[in-house]
Amino acid sequence: MFEEETKVQVTKEIVLERYKFIIEKQKYLDSLLHKNMDFYLKVITAIMGIFFSSASIYKNKPEIISLDSLTLMLELTSILTIFVSSVILLMTASIACSWFDYRKDEVKILDQVDGSYKREMPKKRNFWLWHESIFAFALSIIIGFFVFVICNVEYFIGLVK
Repeated sequence: MFEEETKVQVTKEIVLERYKFIIEKQKYLDSLLHKNMDFYLKVITAIMGIFFSSASIYKNKPEIISLDSLTLMLELTSILTIFVSSVILLMTASIACSWFDYRKDEVKILDQVDGSYKREMPKKRNFWLWHESIFAFALSIIIGFFVFVICNVEYFIGLVK
């Protein structure tokens, strides 16, 4: 049906298109991480703004917001922060896993092609150089801090008094 030369040419074109697809997906995952980071910063700023504006009102006009309401506000903003941070952490892990899978495919394709340009699999020692790792580490610290806040809410409310 097809000549051998045509089969070889079609195979090369398929491999090239697959390689382009993989590179495009890696770029998309990188941009998705940055969008998630941007979204996270906006949401956390809004959540913290709610608490700090409530604390400011309590400090200046305690008749408007009671201490119990402020305590509840701190607990709710902490829970919301933990929830949002956990969701973003899972999304970041998903992005990192997908990126790693695409990198494996990229390495396989480049190994199959006879050429001087080769890529290696990411090394574990470079794990802390990835944006995803640093962001996930920061999210873990934030989650841990707000769990600590919930467990010691009276102490943190005492700082506002």
